[in-house]
Amino acid sequence: GLPKDYNMYILLIPVTLFLFYIASEMKLKDRPIYKKIRVAGVLVYFSHLLVNYFVEKGIKIIEKIASVDLLPYEWIITILSVTILAFLVERLSHQNRFKWMQWLYS
Repeated sequence: GLPKDYNMYILLIPVTLFLFYIASEMKLKDRPIYKKIRVAGVLVYFSHLLVNYFVEKGIKIIEKIASVDLLPYEWIITILSVTILAFLVERLSHQNRFKWMQWLYS
């Protein structure tokens, strides 16, 4: 049916502007972790749809085999998988054997 309250939609624009202003004015010290988080964020942004596709396929296969309903947990599995994958790629890309992985985020 129809939503009972539209306050979320009305205040969404001012809240977004306010949070963007806070984020742009925040002065942070230069730390190495920020570069890792930035790279991981780019990797999450570009790979989450692909990871979600494979999670959906995996859930369908598991549901056929074990008759377990994992669909409510799909978003948790996707978030955990894509975050682990992003930090793993970021970490491995600094090793000589896996330098080629840097093209994924550079």
